[in-house]
Amino acid sequence: MANKLHIWLVVHDGSGQGKGKSMRLRVVKALQNNFRDAVIRQRTASEVLQQIVRAPTNEVENAKGTYGPLKNASELSINTSTRNEPASLEDTACKDEVDTLAHSECFTVDVVTTEAAIRGKQLVEKLAKMVVGTFLHEGSCIPKNVDMERNSQENRNRYSVPKPLHVFAFIGGDGSLSDAVNGLCFGTLDAYRQAFPSEHTGDSDVSYTTSSSNEYYWRTLEDRAILRHFLPPVIYLPAGTGSDFARLGLCCHNEKELVSVLRGISMQVTSPAASQATCNLESQSTPSNSAGTAACSFGSDSICSNRMNTSIPRDNLTSYGFVAHNVDVCRMTFPRTGNTYFFINECSCGMSCDVISRCEKLKGMKMISRIGGSLMFGIAAVGSAIRMKPMNYRIMPLPPAPSMCRREGDLYTPAGGQLHPHHLSAAMAFHGFRQESVWLSCYRRSKDMLPPNEPLRVGADYYAYECRREESASSTLYKVEEQMGVSSDDSSCDFECTTNPFYVNWSSRRASTSEQILSSINSGDASKSWLSITSSTIVFGNGRWFGGGMQVAPHADPTDGLLSITNWSASTLQFASRLPTLYSGRHQDWSCSTMWKAGRCIIDAEPTPTPTPTSDAPYGSSVGRRKRDVNVWVEADGELRERLPAIVEVSAPITVIAPLRNK
Repeated sequence: MANKLHIWLVVHDGSGQGKGKSMRLRVVKALQNNFRDAVIRQRTASEVLQQIVRAPTNEVENAKGTYGPLKNASELSINTSTRNEPASLEDTACKDEVDTLAHSECFTVDVVTTEAAIRGKQLVEKLAKMVVGTFLHEGSCIPKNVDMERNSQENRNRYSVPKPLHVFAFIGGDGSLSDAVNGLCFGTLDAYRQAFPSEHTGDSDVSYTTSSSNEYYWRTLEDRAILRHFLPPVIYLPAGTGSDFARLGLCCHNEKELVSVLRGISMQVTSPAASQATCNLESQSTPSNSAGTAACSFGSDSICSNRMNTSIPRDNLTSYGFVAHNVDVCRMTFPRTGNTYFFINECSCGMSCDVISRCEKLKGMKMISRIGGSLMFGIAAVGSAIRMKPMNYRIMPLPPAPSMCRREGDLYTPAGGQLHPHHLSAAMAFHGFRQESVWLSCYRRSKDMLPPNEPLRVGADYYAYECRREESASSTLYKVEEQMGVSSDDSSCDFECTTNPFYVNWSSRRASTSEQILSSINSGDASKSWLSITSSTIVFGNGRWFGGGMQVAPHADPTDGLLSITNWSASTLQFASRLPTLYSGRHQDWSCSTMWKAGRCIIDAEPTPTPTPTSDAPYGSSVGRRKRDVNVWVEADGELRERLPAIVEVSAPITVIAPLRNK
């Protein structure tokens, strides 16, 4: 029987002081015992990467007639064993499902271990680029005039031929999971832009410190659409010191749960009943804006296409023993460098960065490294709290990005215990992506192409930290160099590189108490000026826990399209005396604790003002002051990234498959 399921199991053996290796050995043994006909191969990251490099390159013609090299994922799916296929589906229908899967419905599992010189991000990015590239090749062969929803069943049968489903599974801690998510996102984006180089704006490696913020804003919307439709599904097995993301339950805690999930996935991709159910979902999933008009909505409700739709009757769906969760992947952009990172659990700045630095030092001490992640983080937190000094930060809430309106029953909404149609069918993925691309193009050409209260409307080019000032001009207004503009070598005027006035002179208002902070954030003009606050730690939580069990964002929901932001402004004594409440989530009752939710915002350290007069300041600026830069670092999923400022926003959902548990 043809291989219909391919699992890429990426393992960090050293995670959790050897927990990763122990989990890998148990998983491989369980797979061998439960799926005796499956092809299970164990290789190192360097071996896999070498094989990807040796794989032949296919020049694939896309729908627009342009060409791009795509490597075929089947090059790494060589089946070296011989199997006996069942005579027919009817012959096996009456047999026990578990026995059928163990003997007949076979799949491939590639167990790939990372190495010291090859991080998980590098490995997963290459694998994702290869897998998604092959998936895009299949979809690019479908004519654009084929309507998968309105045409006959014959078209759906013709263009929805089941292909091997590629699922990525990861064993490791929070850092390993973050590396894998970054690799998946960047690999998917690279695969799309390599396959269709003429369908996007700019190059994937463009430096956004010298490009228009408006262009980058639309680029982020395009990235969201690409990731939403083409990201492969994932499975997570925690094996770290803290494993904070796993506390949400969106994982397989052991090898038994993994076997159960793989059985369910195999049942769906091989069952005729599941194929029929997928077709039924496809026929019911007509976006409300199929004409590609510029109608849209703003706010958290506009992201309904990413969420669980409870209006779908569960009686009409078949459960396969797993749940497909649409988990938000968040994005960080650093204007100083133009670098972008993704995270899935949390990012923060303040005392947490000092704690992470201390934890890394403690991990190097053999005796202390054995005490466990939670206790180690607690020791580091106490040490950091002694030296803690609250700092002044400034935040600017940004309006939610526009999203295409979709009616209930959208095909990208989780539907009980089934994978989404766009994972199983390249035709369905391309159909939805093309509709969203048409909508995005129409919306961009509309008169009101930016959301209300968007600072970009009034010249706040916040994606660019450095800009260029024309010295020969009489005005001191700053200009951000356009992506296709004239460089300094070709310009007839002299230019001077300087800090964007948005980060230097933009006006700010002070909020000292929780009531003042929440009132300012909820006001209609929150995005017209900076909000200055005092903080010991600011956390942007997609998950609820970090630091080995600290429940910093007790109200966070990783599937609601919003970040749960927690701000602490505690003294050393307050923090040390109330440390236990951080683990229980009761710190929300602190008078110095403030919590709110947002989809997008800018975070920066409050510059130190110096009395230097300025003139002709743009809208929103504070005339009469020039400010000195302050260096503050940001961490994401337990790893130090870069210096503030940063734009933090929810990007797109990724499907995380977890076992169906009894409550």
